[in-house]
Amino acid sequence: MKPADYPEVSIRWGDHWIDHGDFTMEDIQAKAKPIYGIYKGHKVFENKQVMVVCANVWEGEDGEANFSDPMFIMKRTIDNKGSKL
Repeated sequence: MKPADYPEVSIRWGDHWIDHGDFTMEDIQAKAKPIYGIYKGHKVFENKQVMVVCANVWEGEDGEANFSDPMFIMKRTIDNKGSKL
């Protein structure tokens, strides 16, 4: 496939996170929400569980697409309301 075969997308997804320290139950309840990030790039692959978005796609010496910086995003974390798929 050629680089033009991989559409540009903008994915909004809820990330897992950890906080360090000692907290009260009130602190934990107040923090209990996802942190959303947006990743923009080229959708190069997807299966039932994962979508792969790469920062760059270019044509290699063999005429086929090459990829850099793949982000493997679990589909269940994607917030479709903020994504352009």
